[in-house]
Amino acid sequence: MIRMNVPSDYPELKVPFKSPYEVVGWRIMNLARYCFSFLPRFGFVRSPPRRPNGVSVIVRSCNDEWIEPSLRSIRDFADEIIVVDVSTDDTPMRVRRVAEEEGLNIKLIHMSIPLESLMGDTETYVYHSNIGLRYAKYRWAVIWDPDFVAYTNGPNNIMNLKDILLNLDPKIYYRVNVGFLYLDGDLFHIGPEGFRIRREVFAFTWSPRIKFYDAGRFEIIKFPLYYRRIIIPKIYAVHLVTVKNAKYILYRKYWTDWRENRDFQRFPTVQDYVRHRLKTDYGIESEQEGIKRAFMELASRLTKFEYLLKYCPEELKEEIKEPRYKILYDEDGRIIGRNDIGRIL
Repeated sequence: MIRMNVPSDYPELKVPFKSPYEVVGWRIMNLARYCFSFLPRFGFVRSPPRRPNGVSVIVRSCNDEWIEPSLRSIRDFADEIIVVDVSTDDTPMRVRRVAEEEGLNIKLIHMSIPLESLMGDTETYVYHSNIGLRYAKYRWAVIWDPDFVAYTNGPNNIMNLKDILLNLDPKIYYRVNVGFLYLDGDLFHIGPEGFRIRREVFAFTWSPRIKFYDAGRFEIIKFPLYYRRIIIPKIYAVHLVTVKNAKYILYRKYWTDWRENRDFQRFPTVQDYVRHRLKTDYGIESEQEGIKRAFMELASRLTKFEYLLKYCPEELKEEIKEPRYKILYDEDGRIIGRNDIGRIL
């Protein structure tokens, strides 16, 4: 683990373990990975491919409302950005505009496959992810979602992370986890995840052996044991988890259930599955009523946390002044709705 000095008011970042057994297993695996990571150096495993010492950022996008500030925030961090897009809205046009305005090296791969579902099944997502990996040409591959926004100045500047990556031993394979601030509902609230080390690998040494796999509910990457794990306990970006339109909040609630259920004959799209669950769970058919219920369930897990008023990524500073989403409170300090949904309670 790389240890770093942080300000006194900076939150402690931890890997979100589910049990003490997971902690023990993780530590044992970490020790094994560290030992096996020397195999390439001594010639027992093929050395990492010789590639330019830079960063290939892979973005999988579909109708993403935050993609513009997301891409702008990594304009200096990324040596190239591969955007694999399946949007049915104007996302490709917005990606091209950002690329032109910022002079970004963006490879936009727009899939012309019709996407009937608001969110894709895991198999399709894995396919798109592996296309992104195939086009990457630098030593480091970074998985970047279009609702991530990086810090570009101050102690959280993502360029500090780039310096760390580029100076790691080129004869060792690495997988790197970093900290994130998870925002929910709007820019001023966090959910149970809050501040933590992101469990999913953020950056790794590119290799033709590495690819995504379908694990049902999620896509995963299986790393060989000789990939050394590095944890950098610092926040370099915010994740706008449910700082999205109201319909997204409802669909996200059921999306991974639909993926894992895999009953695509009965429910070919997540929309079909959501309608089914609303009827079985709540006895309702109205999507608008479902949105209200999903939001209030989310609201029950939120904590007001105005961290961005003090530590805000540059690309969100204008948004902070006039946020598109703002959670509403009553005079007793209870959440009663959101500006785009209206008062629910």
